[in-house]
Amino acid sequence: MAPKLLRMPVIYLAALGALVLMICSENNVVAEVPELQVIRDLCNRTESPDFCFSILSSDPDSRGSDFNELRFNFLRLSREKAERGVRFISALQKKTTDPLLKEILNYCSHRYERQVVRDTRTALDRYIDPDIPATLEALSWCIDAVEECEKAFKSPPYPACEKAFKSSTYPSYIMRETNELMKKYCRVARQMF
Repeated sequence: MAPKLLRMPVIYLAALGALVLMICSENNVVAEVPELQVIRDLCNRTESPDFCFSILSSDPDSRGSDFNELRFNFLRLSREKAERGVRFISALQKKTTDPLLKEILNYCSHRYERQVVRDTRTALDRYIDPDIPATLEALSWCIDAVEECEKAFKSPPYPACEKAFKSSTYPSYIMRETNELMKKYCRVARQMF
């Protein structure tokens, strides 16, 4: 009979331990909800709340932030996305052997380097000032520059390319994801204000 008695307290201890772990883990989730709720509240103002929430909730600097800090972080992340776009285009330029495609990518590279990165940086700087109208204007310029890159795949970016362009079709899909994401970042950032 002694073995049964010894087993009973072990079972009770194991059940008690499991209960304590469940309560502790639930408390951690509850403690985390308010800081995520602030992110959710801001992101719900945008056309893409899940996209916004995914970006901000995965950013360690955004945890425990208020609306102003979250806007700053999203603008910072938008600038970083623009910089990654420049690196992506550069990698495409190195891989292609088609001279016309190189020209189109060169055009897009200039749009990203000279406008998209600059405009996202300007938006961030104007937000710090704070000059919200200038922030929103810079984000609009950024969207315009990305759309110029998209148009380069439909018509020649330089007059010298026109003859070659008419005899070819260039797939815009090689830049589509980068361009769509960049525009989404800028649109969502605009809608946070």
